[in-house]
Amino acid sequence: MATITQQLNQLQQDKQNLTTKLSEKGVEVTGNETFTQLIPKLDEIQSEKFAPFYITFREYKGTENFNNFEGLDTSKIRDMSSMFCNANDVKEIIIDSFDTSNVESLRAFCQGCTSLVKLILKNFDTSKVQNLSHFVVNDSKLEEIDLSSFNTAETTNFQSMFFGCSKLVNLDLGHFDMSKANVVDGFLYRNSALKNLKFPINFGKGFIQKTTNYSSYTSDLSGLNSLTYESIMSVVNNIYDLNLTYDVANGGTLYTQSLRLGTTNKAKLTAEEIAIATSKGWTVS
Repeated sequence: MATITQQLNQLQQDKQNLTTKLSEKGVEVTGNETFTQLIPKLDEIQSEKFAPFYITFREYKGTENFNNFEGLDTSKIRDMSSMFCNANDVKEIIIDSFDTSNVESLRAFCQGCTSLVKLILKNFDTSKVQNLSHFVVNDSKLEEIDLSSFNTAETTNFQSMFFGCSKLVNLDLGHFDMSKANVVDGFLYRNSALKNLKFPINFGKGFIQKTTNYSSYTSDLSGLNSLTYESIMSVVNNIYDLNLTYDVANGGTLYTQSLRLGTTNKAKLTAEEIAIATSKGWTVS
C-alpha cells in the first residue's frame, strides 16, 4: 500500500497533469490553482474537432445553401476535418466569418459533396494548417472555388486535394506556397475539364525523401488535356529546382521526381520548354 507521502506526491502529479492538459486545450491557468479551482475549468474546453456543428449539420439534410455562420465561435477549433463530408444536398457554401487561426487540419473538408457547385472560403486563416488532403474529392459538379485567402506555407499534405472535380475549369493556386509539401500524389488528378491553372510556387522544395520518382511526390497532370499552353508553362516555371532541394552544388545527389504531363500536354511544349523542367531534375513524361 502506498504511503501517505506517496499518495500526496501522486495527487500533486495528477494536479500538474490536469493543469498541463487544460493549458493545451486553450484554458487559462496559472499553475497555482487547487483541484477545487481546476475542476470547473473543464467546462471551458472547446472541442478540437468540429463535432458540435458536424452533428447539427446532419439535422439539416436537404439544405442547399450554407452561407450564414455569424455568431459561431470557431476560435479554438484545431480540426475541421470532414466538416461537410458527403453533404450530398449542398449546392453552395460561402463562409467569410470563421476564425480559423488555430485550425491545423482541413482534411476532407468538402469530400464527396456531389451537388456542390460553388465553394467560397473568404478570410480563412490557414497559417497553421498542415493537412489539406482530400479537401474536395469527387465533387463532380463543382464549378467555382475561391481559396484566395489560403496560406499554405505550413502545409505538408496535399494528397488528392482536388481529386475528381471534373467540372472545374478555372483554378487559381498561384498564391499557394508548397515549400513544406511532402505528400502531393493525386493533387490534381482527374480534373478533366480544367483549362486555366495557376500552379503553386515551390512545388518540390520540401521533397527531401531520397528516392528517385518517389510515389508521394509524383505530379500527374496527364488527364488534364484541356490545359492551355499558359497553364502548362505555369507548371513548368513554378516547379522547384530539385538541384537546390538536394543541394547538388555541394555534393548532394539529385533524385529526379516525376512530372506526368501526358502526350497531349507535352505536345504543346517545345523541346526547349520541356528542358526547363528536366534541368530542374524532373522526369517529364
